[in-house]
Amino acid sequence: MALLDEKTGNLFVGDALGIYLGGKTHLPPFMPPSWDPGAFYASLDKLKHLDYRRICLAHFGCVSGEEAGRLPETAAATYAGWWRVFEENAHKLEDVEYLMGEI
Repeated sequence: MALLDEKTGNLFVGDALGIYLGGKTHLPPFMPPSWDPGAFYASLDKLKHLDYRRICLAHFGCVSGEEAGRLPETAAATYAGWWRVFEENAHKLEDVEYLMGEI
């Protein structure tokens, strides 16, 4: 669920876009095996079409300007990258040290 305050332009997205700390630190919002990628992409598509100025995340504040405009696409790319690592290494999910090297 996301809420748009049309007066301020603040878009409150909860954890829909994952955890974003800025720069290259972005964790996707998926939790295998109950993850629904179709619902995630549908949510991103809806968010991209809203007229917002700032995205307010559930954790670590708000993002504004060009960075806020790119955040839905960044979330999609982040998800795709992490999911690829998960699928390619499904046979080694118990080996934390190995997975950290892959990430």
